[in-house]
Amino acid sequence: MVLAFDMFGTLAETASVTGELAPDCGERAAASRPRGAASNSSTCSRVTAMGQFPSFADLTRWSLAGALAESGLTLPESRVGDLASAYRRLRPYSDARPALAALREQGHAIVVCSVGPLDSLEELAGSYRELVDDLVSAEQAGVYKPHPGIYRHLLTRMQAEPASVLLVSSNPFDIIGAGAVGLRPVWCMHISQFWSSSEPPRRTIYLYLASFGSGEAANAWPCNERRVRCVTARKAAE
Repeated sequence: MVLAFDMFGTLAETASVTGELAPDCGERAAASRPRGAASNSSTCSRVTAMGQFPSFADLTRWSLAGALAESGLTLPESRVGDLASAYRRLRPYSDARPALAALREQGHAIVVCSVGPLDSLEELAGSYRELVDDLVSAEQAGVYKPHPGIYRHLLTRMQAEPASVLLVSSNPFDIIGAGAVGLRPVWCMHISQFWSSSEPPRRTIYLYLASFGSGEAANAWPCNERRVRCVTARKAAE
């Protein structure tokens, strides 16, 4: 089985960007923090619909500048660029390596499938790179998520059928995009995170990252917003 993990917000913890924003934004840092172009589905979808493929760095700067503007803040362009570069220094979630190691021991192929450029993905995956078989980037496919082209490129690169690939992501638009192509979507939840989009695709798995390797990822079951909210709330209370 192929397990394709998203990077931003799934394996890499984007909350660390808040600390870099604090000197400029103070208490508004959390509100001003975008999760990068990886979670900016409207930006990714818009440029793809227009047949454009700007760099990931540009998308991240636009996302950050937009979030700052919504918070009533304006920073020099050079400073916005400095802050955007923080997405190349993200820390992995503490349970990322143990989860990947357990899956590797079970014989699964592990891939990172992300909108980020290859050089950035190499850096971000540095602490567990030996556990990852391949890195699949939007720059190879020429389109950003959730365009079907990036998921089809993943299938071609792995020489796999859709039903044999689990796409693991904490981003709802990524889950929906993968499901539309026939991949088996896995919503990787984090504490206090709720499903914030339309209904998940049928047979969506929902697990915490630490649950991978326990055997749960081998089975899928129906998922809907109400059930996800209940499961998330129960897990958060434990």
